[in-house]
Amino acid sequence: MLSDKPTFGPGGNGDWFYRDGGKSTVQAPAWLEKIGLDAYEYEAGRGVVAGEESLRAVGEAAAAHGIRMSLHAPYFISLSGAVEEKRLASIDYIRKSLWAAELLGADTTVPYVIGSSVADAKSRMESRGFTCKVVGAGDTITDQTPAGGAIIPGKSAVILYAGTDKSTAKCKVPHLIGKTPSEANTAATGAGLFIRFSGTTGSESSSVRVLSQSIEEGTEVEAGTVITVQLGDTSVTD
Repeated sequence: MLSDKPTFGPGGNGDWFYRDGGKSTVQAPAWLEKIGLDAYEYEAGRGVVAGEESLRAVGEAAAAHGIRMSLHAPYFISLSGAVEEKRLASIDYIRKSLWAAELLGADTTVPYVIGSSVADAKSRMESRGFTCKVVGAGDTITDQTPAGGAIIPGKSAVILYAGTDKSTAKCKVPHLIGKTPSEANTAATGAGLFIRFSGTTGSESSSVRVLSQSIEEGTEVEAGTVITVQLGDTSVTD
């Protein structure tokens, strides 16, 4: 499934953010929601310099305010240079960018691997942070779910078909409201679907539950559809 709707937002923090009183990137998601935007590109054109705590805080704020994140990787990545030291440094820049993107909660584009060997396809998927389930005993990938180019949450599980036909049957959206994040993820994955969490994503409390889901229970959808669920701590009362 491709992105379910277009999203709009800035790359980095412009003057308008600071004129409105913004001081830190962690405040950007709330500000973007307030002005009606829903996307943000984290700028790392000169390298990722923020630490894990800061990046995670920005990612949690983005999830809480419904902001879709992306990351601008360093400009100076080059894997074709003649100097080995520069090529190896570029690999480190890529790895650190992927690490940062994961903390920020950025979605990931699924690579097209049909026609690739099983080993190569798995390697390419895993390099993007996905896990793989291979269906069939062939040596070559004949189909995949989701399709190449789909944008799904990082760390999702993709299905690779090696000589086995992919089912064309629709998937039925399960009931997710009231479940813990782990339970909801298991239910969605078991139905052939993906989940994007929003809300109280940083809490490990057992009282954090799914409060709402973007697609109603029982709806029949294409395999690989992304369901957005809103989390909340049910132990907190007004």
